[in-house]
Amino acid sequence: QYMSEDHVYGKKIGFHAPTTKFVYEYSKSFLLENIDCLPSWLDKDKTLKELESRFNGSNEVEDYFLYSLVNLIKHQKEKKQ
Repeated sequence: QYMSEDHVYGKKIGFHAPTTKFVYEYSKSFLLENIDCLPSWLDKDKTLKELESRFNGSNEVEDYFLYSLVNLIKHQKEKKQ
């Protein structure tokens, strides 16, 4: 509703964050275990496909999709509690 689908699912480019290594090494299990906490405005099937693509592809430090997704899911989980 607020951003185009291309922007939401596209690669984000910005400064390197020290969290990149953490996100790629530890977030996969968190994201998959909590995928049902995805905000309603994100398509679950498309998001799962993007996760698979990113975790099975090359790790690009300028891709902030995973970092953003971790934060979105954490926020949704906190709202439910």
